[in-house]
Amino acid sequence: MKRHRILICLIIAICLPTYSELVAKELPKVIILPFKNITKNPNYDYLETTITDAIRTKLKKKFIFQEASEGQWKAVSKRSFLTDSDCYTTSYGMQLGLYAAQDVVINGGFISMQGAKGSEFASTVVRIISITEKKVISEIAIEIPTDSQIFKTIDEVADKVAKEASKVLPNKDDLKQFNLAEEAMGLNEISVFAGANIIAVPAAFNGDFSSTTNLFPKDFKNAFEGRISYTRHDFLKPHALLTVVGGGHFGTGELKIAVDTKTIHASLAGFFLSGNAGYRFDVSKFFLEPIAGAGFYLGNIKLDYSTLSVLPVDSNGASKSSANLNISSVFVEAGLHLGYQINRVLAVQLTGQYRQYFYIGATSGAGFVGGGLSFRM
Repeated sequence: MKRHRILICLIIAICLPTYSELVAKELPKVIILPFKNITKNPNYDYLETTITDAIRTKLKKKFIFQEASEGQWKAVSKRSFLTDSDCYTTSYGMQLGLYAAQDVVINGGFISMQGAKGSEFASTVVRIISITEKKVISEIAIEIPTDSQIFKTIDEVADKVAKEASKVLPNKDDLKQFNLAEEAMGLNEISVFAGANIIAVPAAFNGDFSSTTNLFPKDFKNAFEGRISYTRHDFLKPHALLTVVGGGHFGTGELKIAVDTKTIHASLAGFFLSGNAGYRFDVSKFFLEPIAGAGFYLGNIKLDYSTLSVLPVDSNGASKSSANLNISSVFVEAGLHLGYQINRVLAVQLTGQYRQYFYIGATSGAGFVGGGLSFRM
């Protein structure tokens, strides 16, 4: 176990200095809805994308925030029975923002119109809705002529939106003092954990070992376990997560036997792969992630008989100096991660999990407690 502790300390010593100077800050969550061609004039369809992209580009140039993807907000809209054709309205933006747990929603639309001298223009309205304050922060109305000045005017609209958005979005220049990167937290995460199995269900074997004894991983007290996992955040919906975990555990022990005063040495090496689903709750820089899932385990228990006064014999009468027990099982597991987000990349976590194994003719369980580092990308 001493070597394991040294390895854990070495990993922390290497990783922490790289990120310890960065300061974490909660980034506002934003939905930028596509601008709606309300009159459905096909000659103006291109403006839906043009206006939306111009505003998005201008906001990302000046501010730092987390933008929900189209797939994410559409999934919330569908589950909440909202009509996407109304995405330009205040009520739609407010309800979507509340259901999707966002901070700001930006939406709007335009109506094609004709001027007094036959000139055409798009009467456009842009709204910035603060979901946290439950009100419209700003409503910008402007006429966009459909002549050679159209793109210049659209850029002016984007500038006006950016100016008003400064009321609710943090400016990149203001955040440089915090050493924050420009990008929001990534949706992909790699985590490394180390810990030990501390709970055995039923209790770990402590009797006299015999040829009829069945041994399982839970019989090795405080077996060291290492894990590496990949997590996809905001999977299908905001805050939901899907994780793939792989790892192994290693332990040793001494077993008493009834016919000898000496013990036999036992060692465990096991490996597993599992998939978990969960949900992330954020409270300032802290987060909580309940998870549950299932997987497959493959292990080997080796028994060393060389310490005994008399070696056991096999069915052919030959002496045996060792034995190997191969075990495999499907399992289900559930647990809880408690973490602290140091910055948008690095987090430290504590984890507690319980795993129930289903062998042929037997079941057993083990609890794991550990800690580790997580890296968002």
